[in-house]
Amino acid sequence: MKGLLIKDLKLIMTQKLLIFIVGGVSCYLLVTGKAEFGMSYMAFILAILVINTINYDDHDNGMSFLLTFPISRKIYVIEKYLLGMILIAAAMAAGSVVLIIVSSAKSVDYAPQEWFGAGVGSLLSASVFLSGSLPLQLKYGAEKGRMVMATVIICAGVAGYTIQQVVKAASIDVSAVVEPFLQADAIKVAAAVCILAIGLLALSYVISVAIMKKKQF
Repeated sequence: MKGLLIKDLKLIMTQKLLIFIVGGVSCYLLVTGKAEFGMSYMAFILAILVINTINYDDHDNGMSFLLTFPISRKIYVIEKYLLGMILIAAAMAAGSVVLIIVSSAKSVDYAPQEWFGAGVGSLLSASVFLSGSLPLQLKYGAEKGRMVMATVIICAGVAGYTIQQVVKAASIDVSAVVEPFLQADAIKVAAAVCILAIGLLALSYVISVAIMKKKQF
């Protein structure tokens, strides 16, 4: 697994320009007071880089060659999820460092809840994306995987808009449902988000292993 991680990290580092641009945009967002969006954006893009490593592996029958090494399909899947978690953690750590610098310089006065919300939001959004995209990428490959994922995102957007309209038409008080979460203890919220993220990734991992075992190369 160590060899797979080194391989993928080296592949990711070949995209230095993209990483530099993403870092620059994220820093700009953090400096201008958009902490939650900035950290989520950074974590989301780094999660996409994990998907790109599968595309590299699939290119020109590379997966068939890769599996000739003493690497099981299960180990291959584990490595992708581990890589994703490492990159998400790196994004959260880098964003936190920038927030500390920004807060120390007094250029933006971030409240503790904003800092907390940015970290929790980036963890959850990146975990949801990885949980959905990795099985699809392994199942359908680069081109079909993108189409299926785009379809899922569009359907999710339509569903969200429909629910919003139904709630509005039915005059449902959403604040009564959301308020307990907003007033909940930060540690409990963080624990709940971590459990949710781990649960989604664990379910996604089981599906990915099943897909990988059935796939023919």
